Amino acid sequence: MIEQAIYYTILFQSGNCIELEHRLDVKKLKEQLKQFDDNWKPYNPRKHNVNREGLSITSLDGKLSGVPDLDSIGEYNSINKTDIKPEDINKPTIVYKNTLLQEFLKPFDPWLCWSHFIKLKPGGHFPIHMDNVSENILNIDTIRILIPIQNSNWPYCCFLLDKQILEFEYGKCYAINTRLPHLIFNPSSKDNINIILNIKITEESIQQIGKLFPSIASIMNKGNIDRYVNN
Repeated sequence: MIEQAIYYTILFQSGNCIELEHRLDVKKLKEQLKQFDDNWKPYNPRKHNVNREGLSITSLDGKLSGVPDLDSIGEYNSINKTDIKPEDINKPTIVYKNTLLQEFLKPFDPWLCWSHFIKLKPGGHFPIHMDNVSENILNIDTIRILIPIQNSNWPYCCFLLDKQILEFEYGKCYAINTRLPHLIFNPSSKDNINIILNIKITEESIQQIGKLFPSIASIMNKGNIDRYVNN
């Protein structure tokens, strides 16, 4: 647990929104997504008037029911007396298998979990909150990576992270420190779509990020990780 917190700290020591040098073909992906137009499900279904939907990339059973992978895991566990964790939601769905995501995300296969598309319809929003925050501040299981797909910048959408409005390039990957206060709001008349990936934090996954994304490779090498962990 302590090591995971250290890895997380190392990753974000150069900033709280890190642009990674890895980009997918948004135009091609959007065309491939049309086959799943009828598979979008309410995101956090017990929350009303939030105007958001999800499409699972990974799920608990590999299917597209959205249960529990498009729900609040904490609320679902509380109601159903279960103990599902983000890393349990790791079975690829046909959205993963039948699109370019299968090749694009292949390097992360061992650590990919609880990943999905999120669509904010007009007026859709996530009120200000912090992710992965519990009574134990060292309890950090995953890294959140956002890939903007459609209408992800102002004036179509606002992603406010710790008082800063984020700007994205479509198709690029952004590792975001979502343990900071943040909100997302779609004030426009158009749908906003992003991919949210969760990458399980291990020494190997952190090193893999360094290999794939040279912009942060210098701080993600094994020697630097060992220096932090062993001090």
